[in-house]
This record gives sequence, C-alpha cells and structure tokens, in this order.
Amino acid sequence: KTECGIHVAGAEKTFDRDLWEEGSVKDIASNDDALEIVKSGKPSVITVYAPWCQFCQGMEEEYAAFAEEAGVDVYKFRGDEEREFVEANLNTK
Repeated sequence: KTECGIHVAGAEKTFDRDLWEEGSVKDIASNDDALEIVKSGKPSVITVYAPWCQFCQGMEEEYAAFAEEAGVDVYKFRGDEEREFVEANLNTK
C-alpha cells in the first residue's frame, strides 16, 4: 500500500523547498489559524500536505492553477508536522 507519509508515523524524507511558495495558495501558520478558518463557515479549500510527498509534489502545479481561479480562499497546511491535529480537525483520518 502506498501512502504519502502523513498517515504513517515515522515516514521521513527530505525536500529542499516548501510547496506553493508563491501565488494564490495561502499558508496557514498555526493550528489556531486552521481552526479559525474551518469554524468561520466561509467557503474555502485546505490542502493538508508534506513538501517531500511525491503525491503533493505532483499536484503542485494544478493546485496553484486551481487557487488562481477558484473564487474562494485556497490554503495549505503542513500535515506531516501536525499529524494528530490534522486527523482530529481537518478530516484526514
């Protein structure tokens, strides 16, 4: 079974840069900020990602294009650094 690493504790990779460093994808800086976005009720899209994940890297270009045209706020949140939080609060279970 292939997994991205967010769901697999101890998965380690290295990657020399973050994803979506420029453009319309907004960074969520903290767990509290993520909860505020979710609880706001405002339509938005949040991707839970890891910059070293091959699947996340593969969607980088299309997700950036989607963010440009979506008509709603589009965010990114580092799920590999906050596994328990994203499972409990961002529907990754």
